[in-house]
Amino acid sequence: MLQARITTLRQFWSGEFENWPGPGKLTKNLGIDKSYYGEDLVFSDRIWVEDCGLSYEVKNGPRIGIEYAGEYWKSRPWRYYI
Repeated sequence: MLQARITTLRQFWSGEFENWPGPGKLTKNLGIDKSYYGEDLVFSDRIWVEDCGLSYEVKNGPRIGIEYAGEYWKSRPWRYYI
């Protein structure tokens, strides 16, 4: 299972999985379920973040799906993506 997740992450970061729009689909495809809630990414033996040597540009833009919040809040650049 761990090898499958590593392969999946490599495919994700290489741009192969552009059909993962959002955190729900990303975590589902990586096999991350509710048992990981509150997991410490620094000290965990189950899940962690590490530098794989790839570089990417983090972009931001206006939030989506919150038209009800008014112009000021829906236009805030609080949506981040790679």
